[in-house]
Amino acid sequence: MKARTKVKRAGVKLHRKVFGSTKEVRITTGKGGLTKSEIKDVLATLTKAVKDGRIPSLAYQYRPPTIVARRETILITPESVPVATARVRLRAMMKDEYGARYIVD
Repeated sequence: MKARTKVKRAGVKLHRKVFGSTKEVRITTGKGGLTKSEIKDVLATLTKAVKDGRIPSLAYQYRPPTIVARRETILITPESVPVATARVRLRAMMKDEYGARYIVD
C-alpha cells in the first residue's frame, strides 16, 4: 500500500472507532465523507447490485451519522450476514464499480 493510502485508512479507522460501531460497514472517501449526490449514487448502485445478484440478498439499513456536516459517511448495518463478510463483498463490488474512489471499512 502506498503511504498516502495508509494514512487515509488510518484516519478512517480512527474515525470509525470514535463515531462508528464495528457492527457497521462505513463507506467514505479520503476527504471525510460523501456529498448528498454521491450518497444517492452509491445507494442506487448497492440496490442494483442486490437485484442483479452481484451481492447476495443482504438486508441493509442506511443510518445517517450522528454529526451532520456537508459531507457525510454511509453507515450500513448488515442484518443477515456477519459484518466481516458484508465488508469484504461490498469492498469488492465498490472497487469494481468505482475503482479506488471510495473506502469501505
